[in-house]
Amino acid sequence: MTHNTGRRPRRIFPFVVVTAIVTVAALEIGLRALGHQATWSERNGGEYVSPYSRRNKVPWLHVGKPYDVFTFGQPEFDFEVRLNSEGLRDTEHPLEKPEGEFRIVGLGDSFTLGQGAAFENTFLERLEALAADAAQRPVLAIGGGKAGTDPVFSLNLLSRRLLKYRPDLVLLVINDSDITDIITRGGLDRFDESGFMVPPPAPAIEALFRRSFLFRAVIMGPLFRYSWELLSPAEREKRAAEAREVIVDVAREIRDRGAKHRFRLLVVTHPTGDDSLSANAGPTLPLLAAGLREEEIEHLDLTAYFRERVPPGKVAEYFWPIDGHCNARGYDLFARGIMSRIGEYL
Repeated sequence: MTHNTGRRPRRIFPFVVVTAIVTVAALEIGLRALGHQATWSERNGGEYVSPYSRRNKVPWLHVGKPYDVFTFGQPEFDFEVRLNSEGLRDTEHPLEKPEGEFRIVGLGDSFTLGQGAAFENTFLERLEALAADAAQRPVLAIGGGKAGTDPVFSLNLLSRRLLKYRPDLVLLVINDSDITDIITRGGLDRFDESGFMVPPPAPAIEALFRRSFLFRAVIMGPLFRYSWELLSPAEREKRAAEAREVIVDVAREIRDRGAKHRFRLLVVTHPTGDDSLSANAGPTLPLLAAGLREEEIEHLDLTAYFRERVPPGKVAEYFWPIDGHCNARGYDLFARGIMSRIGEYL
């Protein structure tokens, strides 16, 4: 009797295929449910947003619509945001500067804007009150914060819109996200002749990264260790080094403008929550700090200040756990940290 041995492999093959498909689907569903490798926008109830897709709507600037009113609409909080005529979260300020008044301009991203708190609890508003009490003179803090901005946009914002307020001190506020922003947007040469960004193209693998959490787990796992910008470790470090050079260039440009317009610059780097406040974490952007020292640019890193005052396990009392920004208590600590340095300026 003849046995047909070819049938068994043919029967097993569909089973193997179906099992593989079911396994991949189960892993995908499980990773999505756990939020494993979810982006910031996805963790907060939104969709995937490509870091390479952002464009500026105003030439050379990243600002909002003048006089716009909206709310943050985050799962953890929903404070109102009112923009002034400059498209920034602030009240209107007179151009005329009263004699004896000390003016501070704060440049930065969503932390400078004060995401996660009511306007009166942002670090610039708290800093204004603390500085006025310490100096016993009028102090005006002018907000130059915009969610998603970076130092290149901050330089243009200062030059094109905020120098007219005649600051005495400019704070350039920076965190780890500024490195990512410059990597995915380009440096000082990012603009075309009309002032609009011409960012680097997104890596080809982003199409799959956008759709699959399992692919994210693989590509960002210990085997490949790709970054959020979808770069290999070597390429990411190369691009990060270039981004740090851009930030130092921006700081030098602002400092030089300060020599002409009679203000001082203080670059402030700060932590952003659990990772940067853990016991094993080091200073925020230490290689950037080295570049700033080499250029003799004044710099304050708030990481140690926060770590000394935020007890282990109490980070959620100062930062929103999901959103990652400071709450009112965190911004008050932020302001006090800056105040510990700027007494000499007042």
